Amino acid sequence: MSSKNLSLEEFTAWARSVGLNVSTEHLAILMPEVELMLQRIEALQQIDVAEIAIEHAIGGL
Repeated sequence: MSSKNLSLEEFTAWARSVGLNVSTEHLAILMPEVELMLQRIEALQQIDVAEIAIEHAIGGL
């Protein structure tokens, strides 16, 4: 799932596919939170980590 502007119908289909409660009340709370989270993750994906050795990235050395 990307942070593109999902329609309510698309979000509902995704939520249903992963087993979430898709009641109108629940989605009204959940959808804005998920959209914000995806925006934050997108910003993290822009960080250049090319100079970090894989051993340091996953091993904490």
